[in-house]
Amino acid sequence: MARILIVDTQTDLRHRLVRLLEQAGHSATAVATIAEAISTLAVDVPDLLATDVVLTDGSSTSLVKQAASAGAKTLMMTGSPDRIVEFDGSGQPYLSKPFPPEAFLQRVADPFARLSRGTALLFCRVLDDLAGPSEVEHPRALDQS
Repeated sequence: MARILIVDTQTDLRHRLVRLLEQAGHSATAVATIAEAISTLAVDVPDLLATDVVLTDGSSTSLVKQAASAGAKTLMMTGSPDRIVEFDGSGQPYLSKPFPPEAFLQRVADPFARLSRGTALLFCRVLDDLAGPSEVEHPRALDQS
């Protein structure tokens, strides 16, 4: 099955997700910070990066860019209603916290079925451009290639 890197500041959530993924046959590693995730990516690129949007050492946007550039699929997790508006229609898979275990497992499977690396990179550009007007193409256009 898939190799998954989880990045979240909540210790019990990280442990629960690792257990859940391992029970489902996946290999999972969990870290708490962007710095730890970047160190992990330098050694081994996972099939999927599942990360909270806001971490103690910054926004995970740059982490998502790096993981997608290395070939990993991405899944964003957020407890912020403001962030959900950003994700809707972007093509970037996300989960709104709190979420049931079944929803997480389904979202883990989804990126392998339909997402390209370009979608995650485009999504990060959209987040970067939220402060002003953007000339970014619709993310679905990249998925057609």
